[in-house]
Amino acid sequence: RVDGGGVLVSAGSLRLEDCTFEGGRSDRSGGGLAVHGGSAIVVGCRFERLNASDGGGAVAVRGGDVVLDASTFVSNVATRGGAVAVSGAHRLVTHNCTFDSNEAATSGGALSVDGSFELEHSNFTANVAHGQGAAVEYDPAVYDVQATRPRIDNNTFRDNEGVSTVLYTQEVDWVCRDGRFARSTGSLPGSWDGCPLACTKGNYAATAADGSTTCALCKGGKYADADGKTECAPSTRAAWRRRRRAPRSRRAP
Repeated sequence: RVDGGGVLVSAGSLRLEDCTFEGGRSDRSGGGLAVHGGSAIVVGCRFERLNASDGGGAVAVRGGDVVLDASTFVSNVATRGGAVAVSGAHRLVTHNCTFDSNEAATSGGALSVDGSFELEHSNFTANVAHGQGAAVEYDPAVYDVQATRPRIDNNTFRDNEGVSTVLYTQEVDWVCRDGRFARSTGSLPGSWDGCPLACTKGNYAATAADGSTTCALCKGGKYADADGKTECAPSTRAAWRRRRRAPRSRRAP
């Protein structure tokens, strides 16, 4: 039983560019690439129809740091982390990648991570988990206070199938725009761009005392006239209502 159906990295550094891993298999983890130490940078590569009996149908990280940039992961299968699985307090950076139709028998249809990670400008479409986290599962057994808190910035999640789309049981920093927000921990179903939640009309995204984002009701003659607002504007409708409710003065007989 070995890791890394195509390439195994145990020390030093590896850089892969414009490569293709297709149809490979590992009877353990990492159907295409396994990293047990050192570092690996993967740029412009394609991982397709790879399979691992354990974690990471395409890529498995059990030590060291990995950067995935402008790469595509399609139809990879594993027990967890259909495309990529990261074990332990190691760091994964994913930038401008595509994860499409990957599948996990348990959790993490595309990604299963229990170390730190950065997830930026990537697309997750039609990934499947037969448990939590059809797109991403972050569920570390032990929280490493030395590790950088994970960061999720400007990704797209569409038509992923599982108990949830994204599961994160420890705090994650979401980078949100246009009045959208995310809880510091959570189990999130559905599809969205950027951040999963937006305040509804009549409410606005406000910062709570603990630094988290919450929805607050507009007050004092102000109103948010659409979903996803970050502030309330003066409302002519609210002023009109106040005028209607105000008692009218009567002339003396």
